[in-house]
Amino acid sequence: MKTLLERIFDQFEKEDREAQEHDAYLSEQRESDMNAELAELEGMSEEEACSFYNVDNKDEASTYIREYYESIA
Repeated sequence: MKTLLERIFDQFEKEDREAQEHDAYLSEQRESDMNAELAELEGMSEEEACSFYNVDNKDEASTYIREYYESIA
């Protein structure tokens, strides 16, 4: 039979493992979202992208998208 302290440590380990799994899931989701937005940008014309993202060209929009997703990581 485990002591109270051992059960507490087991619970901490379980919660830490779950938090790490959740962080990994969120990271994968952000990467997926970024790739989807970049794919959508690729399908836009230069004019559409400039208007939608309020930039001078699609390359600038791509840079902003990548920087955004890196900043929320």
